[in-house]
Amino acid sequence: MFKHVYVDLCDTLIKGNTTFMFLDSFFSRHYNNRYWFYRKISTSLIMRVLFKLLLSAKIDLNRRIAIRYLNGYNIDSLREHVKWMLDNNVFVENKELVEIIHCAKSKHIPVTIISASLDFIVEVVASCYSTDYFSSKLLYKDGCCQGRIMLDLLFEKDKVFNNVEKASDTYCFISDNIQDVKVLKSCKYGFGVPNLKNRKVFIDNDIELINYDKLINLIKSE
Repeated sequence: MFKHVYVDLCDTLIKGNTTFMFLDSFFSRHYNNRYWFYRKISTSLIMRVLFKLLLSAKIDLNRRIAIRYLNGYNIDSLREHVKWMLDNNVFVENKELVEIIHCAKSKHIPVTIISASLDFIVEVVASCYSTDYFSSKLLYKDGCCQGRIMLDLLFEKDKVFNNVEKASDTYCFISDNIQDVKVLKSCKYGFGVPNLKNRKVFIDNDIELINYDKLINLIKSE
């Protein structure tokens, strides 16, 4: 039986890409014409093709450019907006996975969110569920965001697991992300959260699709 549960954030625990959900929401309340102009051109066909090509080379240019618009904002104001999004159900949780988290914690199995999303987003969400977390980290100066990523977990989650977990049969990892296939395949208790985009990839890689009831029963049997 596993001794630790790790959970991906975007489209796994929270439905959607939390980074862009945050940015769109934040700049709707703190209106920024330059951000919305960028969002408009970033959805053009040529830009989407460019971003996709770069992503295949493990470069998420769209995300890095969008984050630049956070330059100068105080970290506390960013955290407060994440709390507002949670309180107002802008971030919609996967209720079945939340039940898994509560069940694991009731059996004294630690739960950790591991995500390439922005540190202040993952921090606030993790606090909401009283879990630990690993995230990408932004650069700050005097409490203000510099709009740049200092440490990026995108495509790098396997390195976190290599550092914190020595045995592949001692932890459970739950993710919808096809970029996490390597980690999901390497651990004994790797569960894919299926959708139209990832189901075939998970099946082709022999990754078990999550059955929430089965996983809860497994945890309760401990």
